[in-house]
Amino acid sequence: MVRRRAAAPVADLIGRGLTRSGPPSANIRDQVTELGGTRAVAELTGRSERTIRRWAHNDHVPVRGDAAQAFTDAVRQHRDSPTYRRGRVNHRRDTRMRNNGATVRFKGVAGPVIDSQPGAVKPRNIDWHLTGDAMSDILDAYYAGGETAAIDALGRAMATEYMGTDQYGWRFQATASTLDFLRHRF
Repeated sequence: MVRRRAAAPVADLIGRGLTRSGPPSANIRDQVTELGGTRAVAELTGRSERTIRRWAHNDHVPVRGDAAQAFTDAVRQHRDSPTYRRGRVNHRRDTRMRNNGATVRFKGVAGPVIDSQPGAVKPRNIDWHLTGDAMSDILDAYYAGGETAAIDALGRAMATEYMGTDQYGWRFQATASTLDFLRHRF
């Protein structure tokens, strides 16, 4: 029996593919550490450090109240920052992809945006080497604008390097089963 991988949002897959790490932690203690510790979170939420330590120890933030909303907003804002995204990508991996490129492995629905061919966007299984310049563009877009910008940069790279022309764009459907960036073997 063949086991199929469940489809996931392309935005999640490109972030995981570039960083080679799982999704961000949902643990309150980890989130407090990300935000700079209990003192910083206490200032953000208007609560005492002891309250923040209790939240981290119990792994629970109260559902009601402005403090919980402030904590959630602070975590979201921090994770949307370029410094957070840059910190999730290993420096050596970043350098290697910029210098040597990477092989993009994609399994899902995608294709060129061509007006004359309505069936161009279809299920595809792609293994294609992207150059270091293309990977630099994708990484820079990820750092500056997040997953959506990285998907757009990947689309431009696929149109240029896979199709051989940048006359057409490249479109990805919302979900895919695989999107990964593998080390290029010479």
